[in-house]
Amino acid sequence: MPNKVPLPVVIEPLLANDPDLDAINAIGEASFSSGTRMDAREEISRPFTHAWVARLPGTRARGTPVGYLVTWHVADELHILNVATSSTHRRRGVGLALMETGLAYARERKVRLIVLEVRLGNQPAVQLYRSMGFFAIGLRPGYYSDNGEDALEMVMVLDPETGQIVPGRDEVRL
Repeated sequence: MPNKVPLPVVIEPLLANDPDLDAINAIGEASFSSGTRMDAREEISRPFTHAWVARLPGTRARGTPVGYLVTWHVADELHILNVATSSTHRRRGVGLALMETGLAYARERKVRLIVLEVRLGNQPAVQLYRSMGFFAIGLRPGYYSDNGEDALEMVMVLDPETGQIVPGRDEVRL
């Protein structure tokens, strides 16, 4: 499969009054199994939730949503709950742009750890996270209820003063 041209997107905070919440939820429903879906409308009502939406510029007044990122900021940690891209726009840099936005947020707020779980079989996502500086710290056997797939726990460590990524290495053998 040839490389796809990177997609120019605009990343904006995802707010409770966003008129595209149904479209954003549809991206999640198409991306995740029933055991990992969330309602963005409900999730962004939490005070510790921070979320962003990726939009195609110029397609409408606000731009068509093509991806989203939902996180929880708790103490000095940022938990990545969901990052999803519409199926027709995958492998074009949307997920990376969203993750970089989350990383910028973490650096601004002197976050020490960014943590996430990913399906062990989702190699494109695992490769993306590794390319950013995440490393594996654990395996949760049978974590996903829809098919019993294992979850890979990954972490990125940041120096809270400089925001620089602290290199790490896998703590589990894959």
